[in-house]
Parts: sequence; C-alpha cells; structure tokens
Amino acid sequence: MTTMDRDFDELAAQAAVTGDRQARERAGDTLVGLVRAGGRRAEAAFTALCEAEVDRIFHYFALRVDDEQDALDLSRDLIARVRQAHGRNGLEFAHGVRSFYAYVYTAARRDVQRYAERRARAVPAPTADFDFGADPRQHTLDELAGAKELGQWLRQATHDIPAELDLVMLAYTQDLGREDVAAVAGIEPSKLDKAVHAAKGKVIDRLLSLYLVRMNACAELVGSVQWQPGGASGFTTAVYRRAKRHIKACETCRDRYEDARRTGISKDFLGIPIAAAPEVLRRFADSPPPAMDTLPKGGGGGGSAVLARLYSAANATPGLGRIVEVVQQNPAIGAVALAVTAVAAIVVPLAVSDPAPGGAEALPSPSVVATTAGPPASSTPTPAPGAGPTTAPRPSGVPAAPGNPTVSQPRWGYVYVNMATEEEAPIGTPTKVAPQTQWTTGAGFPGQRGREATVVHTGTGSYTVRMPDVANDFGIVHTTAYRTRYRARVCGVTGYRPDGPDELVDVRCFDDKGAPADWWFTLFFAAPPTGSSPYATIWYRGPGAGDGGVIDNPGTFNSAGRANRVARDGVGRYRAILEGTVFRPGAGYVQLTAFGGSAAIQCAASDTVAVSGGVEIGVSCHALTGSAVPVPADTGWLMSYVDGVGLARAAGTPAAYAMTTGDPVNPSIDRAHSYASNGEVPSVTRMGTGWYRLIWNNLGKFGDSVQVMPRSPGTFCHLGAINSHSRPPELLIDVYCHAPSGLPTDTHFGLTYLRTP
Repeated sequence: MTTMDRDFDELAAQAAVTGDRQARERAGDTLVGLVRAGGRRAEAAFTALCEAEVDRIFHYFALRVDDEQDALDLSRDLIARVRQAHGRNGLEFAHGVRSFYAYVYTAARRDVQRYAERRARAVPAPTADFDFGADPRQHTLDELAGAKELGQWLRQATHDIPAELDLVMLAYTQDLGREDVAAVAGIEPSKLDKAVHAAKGKVIDRLLSLYLVRMNACAELVGSVQWQPGGASGFTTAVYRRAKRHIKACETCRDRYEDARRTGISKDFLGIPIAAAPEVLRRFADSPPPAMDTLPKGGGGGGSAVLARLYSAANATPGLGRIVEVVQQNPAIGAVALAVTAVAAIVVPLAVSDPAPGGAEALPSPSVVATTAGPPASSTPTPAPGAGPTTAPRPSGVPAAPGNPTVSQPRWGYVYVNMATEEEAPIGTPTKVAPQTQWTTGAGFPGQRGREATVVHTGTGSYTVRMPDVANDFGIVHTTAYRTRYRARVCGVTGYRPDGPDELVDVRCFDDKGAPADWWFTLFFAAPPTGSSPYATIWYRGPGAGDGGVIDNPGTFNSAGRANRVARDGVGRYRAILEGTVFRPGAGYVQLTAFGGSAAIQCAASDTVAVSGGVEIGVSCHALTGSAVPVPADTGWLMSYVDGVGLARAAGTPAAYAMTTGDPVNPSIDRAHSYASNGEVPSVTRMGTGWYRLIWNNLGKFGDSVQVMPRSPGTFCHLGAINSHSRPPELLIDVYCHAPSGLPTDTHFGLTYLRTP
C-alpha cells in the first residue's frame, strides 16, 4: 500500500468518526473536494462518503421504523439511489459535505414519511395492548427502560405529534450540526433551539402522562380519561388533555408525575440508548460483519464495501459502560438528558409491532443537487389491472408415482414479497421485490441482475409472483403470511404454472375477519428432486375436483414409487396416506398450505400414524372469520413431507424444521419431528400470548426464508420475524399464533427454514 493509499484510507476513516463532528466534517469536505476535482480518485472518494454515512443512515431509520429489516431495506435503497443519482448526473456540492448531508437526510426524512403513510393506510391497527400491561403490579420506569415495550409506549404517546418527535430525534440522535438539523427540518437556524425545546417538552409530557395512565396512578385518573390501552382510537389529544386536567387537580398524580420526571427521566433512563436499543444495534457489539460473499452486490465500484458497512452498522454501538463513562466525563450531556430519554426510548421498534415493508420514493431534489431520474422500467409484460393468470394452468392427469419424474438438476427457490400494498405495487404493474431475501437454483443469490423475482398486484390481496429460472411441469408450492403480531393473517395459493423459464404462483391474502387484504408473504417452490431421503408431496384440489382416493396430478410425488391417497372424513377433515415403508410414523415433518383461494383458510397436520405399508397424516382446515369458535371449511391444500432433510430435499443445503410439543404456555421442541442440517436442536421461548421465538446458535445466514403451519386444529400461525444478520450464524425466528377470533392465542406450530446453499 502506498503512502497516498494510506492517507486516503485514514481520510475515509475520519469521515466516519463519531463523537467529533468537526473532524468528520473536515474529512468530508476533503473527500468532496476530490469528487469535484474528478480524476482517478473521484469515484473512490464518493464511495467513501457513502460508506462513512452508512452507520448513521441505518441508525436514523432504525429509530423511526418498526422493524430492523425495514431499516436495512430503507438504508440499502437510499445508498443505492444516492450512488445512482451521482453516477447519472453528478451531484453538486455547493456547500461541501454539508450539501451531501442535506441531500441524504432530506431524502431519508421523506422516505420515513412515506413509510409511515403506507403503514397507516395498509395496516390500520388498533393500539397494541402489551403483555405486561395487564399486570396489576405497577412497573417502575427503570423496569420499562429495559423493556422492548417502551418504544411502543413512546410512539403511542406521540402519535398525534409525529413532527415534534421527529424533530427531537433528528436533533439528538444523528450527530448533525445545528445548521444541518435546521436545513433538513426546514427551520430557520435562529429558531431551531426554541423549536427543539418546545418539541422536547411536548414529547416528554406526553410520555409521562401515558405512563401514569397505563400504570394506574390512581383509580380516578383511569376513570377520568375514559380510555383503554387497547382502544382503537389510541392516546389521542383529547385523551391526553383529560389526563392532564386530572393530573393537575390530583395531588397523588401530580406528585408521581413530578417524581417520574425528576428521577425516572433524568437519571434512570440514561441507559436507554443501549438498554432498550434494537437488538440489531445492541445485542452483539462484538459481532464480525457478514462475509462479503453473503451480501448483495451494489452497482458500480465500491458498492460491496458500502453494503458491508450497512450490514455491520449494528456493531458500531458502544457498550453501556462506555455511555456511562462518557456521561461522567461530559457533564454537559446532563443538560440534554431529558431529550436523550425521549429519543432513545424509540429505539425499541422491533418484534412487538406491526411492520410494513419498506421502499422509497425517488430522491428529492434540493437546491444543492441535481434532479434525479426514476428507476428503469421493467421489461416484464404488464397485464391489465385485475387481470388473472396469463398462462394455462398446470396440466393434470400425470401419474402420481412412479411416473411423476424427478428433475436431474435441482429446481427450487424462495422469495419474500415485501411489496404488497397499492402504493408499493400498483395494480397490474410488475414490481421487483427485495433482492436480498430471494433465491432460486436458476437465478442464484441474490438473483442475477435483471432476473430477480417480481410480483404483479392483481387486486386487493391478490398477487402473481414470478420466480425466475425454476419453471417445471411438476412441483409443489407453499406460502406464509409474514409479520404483525396483534392480528391474524392468512395467505393461500390459488394456482401455479410454468411460464417460459420462470414459475408463476398466484397468492391471495386475507385479514382477521376473512376479507381479502393486501399483505406480505414468503413463498417457496420446488420441483420433485432426486435424493435418498423420504419425500412426498400432494396437490389436493378439494372436494368435487375429482381428487378422491389416489391423487394423480403433477403436484403429487412419492419417493417410494408408490401412491399417495386422500380421504375426506367430513367438512374440513381429511386423511393423507403416503404409501411406502420409508415413511416412518413418528418421524418427518409436514408442511401444509391452503389451495383454492376463495376464503381465508389455514390447514393443520396432526401426528403421523402407521397404516399398512405406509403412514397416515390427519389434516384439518378451518376458516378465519373473526368468530369465537373454530369454523371447519373444505378446501384444497398442498402438502410436503420430508424426513431428515430440508423442505427442498436438497442434500448438503443448510436447512431445518421444528415442531413444538408439551404445554403451549411453556413449550418444548418435539425432537422426533425436528431436524437441522448441523444437528442442532433449537430453543423455544414463549415471549407473550401467541408469540414464540426459536433460536439456533449456528445455522443462520442472511437472505433466508421460513414457512409456518399451525399444529392445533382451528388455530392460525404465521411468520413474525427472521433475524439471521445480527450475529451470524445465530438464527432467531418469531412465530405469531391466533385464535379464530383473530386474537393471539397459545398453541403448537411447526416451521421449516431454508437458506442459500
């Protein structure tokens, strides 16, 4: 390495330094000078500018959105658009690095606004009532400081004053200068201090008022506000004003308010920036960044380095001890303790809330930069709005076995459809979905450029997904609704078929009342693979479709070369029989997906039992209608059975499946029906009513996928979260389960995990 190279690396490092804004800005101005001068170091200098800002951009989004994956998506998209805009037009830097900051954070602020608008339109959720909120014991502020619920409390307290919360967070969390904060917030610099002070007072006052109400400071307060924590109207301005009137008139409440403000906020909460931070920021400060070959590649030189910084942003957060040390060494920090409390509490927004997938508008065009163009148009044909499938349905009449052939080369894949609302995926328009969470054997990971998966939003809750380069006349497909803890969601398959080299899959999603609803989901497809492990699939098209007895169609396969049968025992009750002695009772895993799509139905599989020359699996299907009792429902369904291998039956590919057993309130892993390619047995923890977390210590890799299925008839389960990027190879999977009413309930479930080879 030459002296010039070393000097450049040191300059890039200085541009990313935290805690010394002047040094960072000096280094940034020098990099901007190199960019404006052109020459061989101009591109590297712009890459260094982007890379230096990655940690803070991710932190900005992590404080403002409801899920760490959304923060990653938004950060990745923003960095990519900044690089594309500069590559097309060359951004102007009239005011040095401050122009760059203004450009980036103006764009980020608009992205957050659009995210919030989409979430409000697509996920009109009632205010969440947290698990420990019903505990009669009053919780201290110190206990809340270490609880994930605190972030939701703050958002609940301030949802009527989002501008004030955003200003406080912008002023105290991004290490920006006053001029930069004023420019991004659109406030005259001379009025900034007054605006921040006023916003800080409102935020803290709202949080303390909500705290007293939720913690039942006195019986008269609860009665006077006329509000329930789970009420659909939320902690509105009217509720807040009623609470304030009572607090001022009640000596007990007034004393508790002042005590909480004096001791709780200014002292106990100083640890919140770490104690209540998102797991991606706080849990694994010593984690190495993911290997470069696991990251999606950015366009242009240096893109991989920028993305590497993005995915390791969580590891830059100092430990709690360091924060205490900084506070002790810098008494001036005490002057902003109240603001630190307010802005730090928000950094909890994961796992317990209803996230909506990200995405962002075109970058804004402030005066200091050139106007940017929109994304390139898709080359995929666009069907008319509301149009159905454009290809013929999958053929039938092919023998189930042994005539149903395997494929010599594996053909399988998965995709997370994170573009589901009309704002994200306009009706009839092919829309690319998250490239880092899709994979197929044909297109690779994260999808060859121009060969990524796309989705066409064909109507409310209806989608057609194109999975690249896995088309096959034979195969099986599964789907699972993704995210939202507080309300049930169900997605099913309505059809699938090859279209040229790609596989098209039609999916329909429903809300907790059984009505079609735009929602997000994971999707899996596999053609019958070769292999030695027991493997079977069934495509049962439902009563009246001629699928009684032996099932004979391209979606049905039996690795023993025998037949698969289905018997209907009543409304929504079936028995699947897999012929062949290789199908051992008491072993293996079953994944089910409803097929047909006209109603919100989910199917559950009971334990396998031995029958003459094979195994029998009970299947029960129920409709999600919002009723208090289970509603059995006839439907078609898709089944996969695997034993000692992942759902794709891909030997050598890391995978797992797991089922729970025992008391659903204190569940354990059913080892007889669980498997991991590395031999590991996961832990399972009940996080709250209907909320479960499974952890594998050495299995995860970012870019993975999960399918979920309830095991108890009449219950509904879906995927809540996948976290394999915080501390790879650790893998955390959250599952949410609900009763027929749509409310959370404790029950048993199974899941299967897939990742890139």
